[in-house]
Amino acid sequence: MKPGKRTRHSFIMVRHDIYDSDAFQSLSPVARCVWMEIVRRYKGHNNGKIILSCREVSLRLRVSKDTASRAFNELIDVGLVSIARHGAFHVKISVAREWKLNHESCDNRPPTNEWRKFKIRSD
Repeated sequence: MKPGKRTRHSFIMVRHDIYDSDAFQSLSPVARCVWMEIVRRYKGHNNGKIILSCREVSLRLRVSKDTASRAFNELIDVGLVSIARHGAFHVKISVAREWKLNHESCDNRPPTNEWRKFKIRSD
């Protein structure tokens, strides 16, 4: 790198209100990692079109596809993400689901913030 030249690094930010929420605190470690994978793919303009499959997660996080699927379901259940478009498998073509982060705006609509409504049950 040349002297005086700066490189631009990307990062994943976890807002304190999300991190401290019942929704986030109730997640398994794998679900937290999957959420970070989804956030990592968010570019500021592609919410609702974030592509991530169970197969990719299983390879990236070194977990089974069933574990990856359960983690996605956890994220949906607590309201941190929503399915924007279901995946499909056609002859020789597999299309992954597209995800929406509920704490970010999507299609010129404000965030739904469904995760704020989730409360840990104290049975």
